[in-house]
Amino acid sequence: MPATALHPRSATELIDASFQLLRRHYTQLVAAAVVALLPYILLVAVAGGRGPESPTALLAVFAQYLCAALAEAAVIVGASDAYLKGSVDISRAITSTVQRLPAILVAGLLRGMATGLATLALIFPGIYVWLRTFAIIPAVVLEEKPASAAFRRSWDLSKGEAWKVFVTLLLAWLIFVVLYFLLIMAAGTLASRNERASSLLVAILLALVYPITGVVATLLYYDIRIRREGFDLELLAREEEPVAPSA
Repeated sequence: MPATALHPRSATELIDASFQLLRRHYTQLVAAAVVALLPYILLVAVAGGRGPESPTALLAVFAQYLCAALAEAAVIVGASDAYLKGSVDISRAITSTVQRLPAILVAGLLRGMATGLATLALIFPGIYVWLRTFAIIPAVVLEEKPASAAFRRSWDLSKGEAWKVFVTLLLAWLIFVVLYFLLIMAAGTLASRNERASSLLVAILLALVYPITGVVATLLYYDIRIRREGFDLELLAREEEPVAPSA
């Protein structure tokens, strides 16, 4: 039985539903993000305070990209379980994400390259491509599609939905940026005299707000599937299928 009533929502209703889900499962979702971001956090602890040309600092940049992709996907898996089942299995979220990591990285590169190429023409085509590919990671981890198929799946799913995707994700990112900025300001105040400690604290605080955009993207993905594909009816029919008696 779904943990949350599945029905079409407006952009503001999706944000509200996302924060309700976050309130119920915040600890587990943050824990999944922390586990995924841990290698990056540890590297920041080593590289903090060094110049950008430092090999360790460059490694930290690569680790940030890798761990951020893992954390995004893990939060999406956790948010999906919380939305449909009412619980979050941190181990499953991390394990299933690690198993799909190559496809996740390729999908992220495809999205970045497509958005970048479109942006070279004009800014608005780049934004449009970014919006149409918002569901590429959900398609990889929730539907287990390879990267190229996930790209097409997101493009097809978001057809005619670019405006709603834009408004929903804009609200989510505004909230994320404001909260993260406030946390960074607090971190700077607490560790203003120690650059290494400040860098480490900022990396740790990232995990506290990281689930916001992932949860919103997950609910947006399901919202579009409900309205375009009748996912709520499909899920209901699946739950009402009779269970074959055991021999």
